Amino acid sequence: MLESKLYAHLSTVAAVTTVIGTRLYPVVLPQDPDYPCVSYQRIDSVKINDLQGYSTLEDVRMQIDVWGTTYKGVRDFTSVIHTAMASATAYKSIMISDTDLSEMLEDGIIIYRISMDFSVWNRE
Repeated sequence: MLESKLYAHLSTVAAVTTVIGTRLYPVVLPQDPDYPCVSYQRIDSVKINDLQGYSTLEDVRMQIDVWGTTYKGVRDFTSVIHTAMASATAYKSIMISDTDLSEMLEDGIIIYRISMDFSVWNRE
């Protein structure tokens, strides 16, 4: 499964773990997370077929969100994630977009998030 490959890769890249440790979460963040952290989720996928049927190749759009308490910190860390994704050998990926977002927590603290979409080619 691609999600397992992605987690296995990102959780072993020193430049990633130096910043977030083990705070790499599928789909949603835990309640009251420590920042910075990263979440990831499958947005959609296309199974690639050829004349013999399903080729075991898929093109998956993965969303990776970087969360933090400063915009600069989050923006800087997105380049680390981008580089880490490009260095994977279990799959191949291309970043196709990123979006700046923010949320205000109940206590008035602003959390910054940059949401990146990747086209990830994976062999099942």
